Amino acid sequence: MRKFEINRGANAPLEFKGLKGQHLLYCAIFIIVDFLSILLLYVFGLPIVLWIIYSIVSMVGGIAYFIYRNKKYGSKGLIDLKMRGFTPKNISK
Repeated sequence: MRKFEINRGANAPLEFKGLKGQHLLYCAIFIIVDFLSILLLYVFGLPIVLWIIYSIVSMVGGIAYFIYRNKKYGSKGLIDLKMRGFTPKNISK
């Protein structure tokens, strides 16, 4: 079995395969939820072709989305993006 290193230096964000910080956590949560949804499709008795297609499309799409967000906003960019809504447009007395 292959072992993967999780790189983390002093005061550095958690990084795995290029995903950093919050994006790594969100991607892991997405994979778990997607796996559970595939199990539900199996339990409900849908044809195997449908849930295999669903699993491939959702996994590739979801992981590509988180990699895109990681490259666009960086490791702490989601926090900055949320805080932009709280900054005042103009300061008045």
